[in-house]
Amino acid sequence: VIEVDSVSTSCRCITAYAETKSVAPKQTGRIRLVLDTSHFVGQRDVTLTVNFRFNGNQLQTVRIPCKAYIRTDLSMQPSYAKLGSLAVGSGGEQRVRVTRMGNEFWKINEIRSKNPALSTEWKELSRGDGRVEYEVLVKVSKDAPLGSIQESLILVTNDSSNANVALRVDGKVESDVLATPDLIPLGKLTPGKEGRYSIVVKAKKPIRIEKVEFASL
Repeated sequence: VIEVDSVSTSCRCITAYAETKSVAPKQTGRIRLVLDTSHFVGQRDVTLTVNFRFNGNQLQTVRIPCKAYIRTDLSMQPSYAKLGSLAVGSGGEQRVRVTRMGNEFWKINEIRSKNPALSTEWKELSRGDGRVEYEVLVKVSKDAPLGSIQESLILVTNDSSNANVALRVDGKVESDVLATPDLIPLGKLTPGKEGRYSIVVKAKKPIRIEKVEFASL
């Protein structure tokens, strides 16, 4: 089991959050990086530092280089497609206005996604005076699986110097009843000693837990 002790960055332009504090074998953890485009522009070269312990042993450190370029000629409102919490089987959608300044010939040719549960539509809203506006509609299908939706859509444009523009999509498909964590990291257990672990159960409607059973190993 990997226990994340802390995460940090070498620049205030990027803030790091460990979304997963404990990662069991064959599981995947997430560290979220948030880029501050309100106060920083241009090329950003940042080092992400992650301190962690493996099976409770000595603290170890890994450093990951991160690169980003903050453009001043492109804006999105809202800054990303925030889908929020979606009920399983309901689907959802979010509209994002994309504005390109300084090039009234700019055009979105296609939008690419690696997530089959996501689809997109886009339409031009205005063009002129060195400014182009588009509206991008991001849709989540009703058969989207349970779990987080964290995707970067790629807006492919006719800009020869910087053709691809990333649009972040963030959301989560949840069931009516949710138990977290979905996997309990037992770690090392001593024979004859008791271990206590907590599970949080959330429901969209009032429920009553009448019985707890364990599947045989």
